[in-house]
Amino acid sequence: YALTGPGIEEAIRLAEDGLKRLGDHSLLHAALGVFHYLLYDFGFRSDEETLSRCTAEATRALELNPDLPQAWHAKGLSEYKRGNTPETVRLLRRELELEWNSDALWWLAFILSEAGLTTEARQFAAEAVERDPLTWMTTLSKGAADLFSGDFDSAVRLFRDEVARAMIDPAFSRWWLGQALAYAGEESEAAIQFERGAEAGDSLISEFCGLGALAFRGDKDGARTYFESNTNLQQAVLRDETFPRYVAQCFAKLGEFDTALRWLDQAADWGFTNHQFLSEHDRFLVPIRDDPRFMAFLERAREKQREFEA
Repeated sequence: YALTGPGIEEAIRLAEDGLKRLGDHSLLHAALGVFHYLLYDFGFRSDEETLSRCTAEATRALELNPDLPQAWHAKGLSEYKRGNTPETVRLLRRELELEWNSDALWWLAFILSEAGLTTEARQFAAEAVERDPLTWMTTLSKGAADLFSGDFDSAVRLFRDEVARAMIDPAFSRWWLGQALAYAGEESEAAIQFERGAEAGDSLISEFCGLGALAFRGDKDGARTYFESNTNLQQAVLRDETFPRYVAQCFAKLGEFDTALRWLDQAADWGFTNHQFLSEHDRFLVPIRDDPRFMAFLERAREKQREFEA
C-alpha cells in the first residue's frame, strides 16, 4: 500500500481492531491521530471530520498516558494542521524531552527551517539523518533545511538522491527537487522534474507538480487557469505553510507579483516566516525587494517569527 489513501485506511482499520481487542490504549490512539493527519495532509480526506478525529485521538492518547512521546507527536500534528505552528514546535520539543527520536527531530528541522531558525533546524536535521539515514523524511528535512538556508547545491544533491532511491512517491521527491533546481537557477531542468512528477500519479503533490511544470515553462495563462480551476489546490493552499509559499514561487517566476504576495501572506499566517530566505535567497522575488508591500510583508514575517523564538 505504501503512503496511499488505501494504505492509510487499512492502517486505521488495524488500529481500530486493536482497540476493540485491547480496550483504551494510548499508543493505538496516538497512531490513529497520526493516520488521520496523513489522510488530511495528503488530500485523501480533507474535511473537518478527519482533522477533528486527529485531534480527538491525540487528546485521548495524552489523557491515558501524558508521558507517551507518540501522544505528544500526534497532538503536535493536529495543531500543525490548524495553523498553530509555534504550538506544534512546543509540543514536539516536549516529545523530545521524553524521547530523543528521529521523527520529532526531522519534524522540528522542517518546521524551524521554514520559520527561519535555520541554525537549529540544520542541527536537528543532521541528527535525524545520523539516527535514521534510511527514512526518507529525515533526508527531506535535511534537504529542506539546506534549501531554506540558501544552500541550493546541497539541497539539489539530497533530493536527486531521493529520486534515485525511489523510496517514496516519485511525485513528492521530484516536487522538492524541482523547487531546489528552480531556486538554484536551473529552471529548464526544474520544469522537467515538475513534468515527471505530474505524470507520476494522481496525488495532490502531482497536481502541484503540474502547476510548476506550467510556470517554469513560462505558460502564464495556463498556470493561472490550472490553479484557479483546481479545487484540490485551492483547498490545500489554505491549510498549510509550504503549499502557498510554493504557489508564490510559481507566480513570482511568471512576474505575477500581486498574486505571489497574496500567497506569501497566507504562507506567513501558517508559519513560513523565513524572511531571510525570501529577502536574500529567493531569486524570483528580486524585482519586488524594494516594493513597499514586500517590505511590509517582511516586517510582518519578522514579527511572527518571534512567536517561534519565544
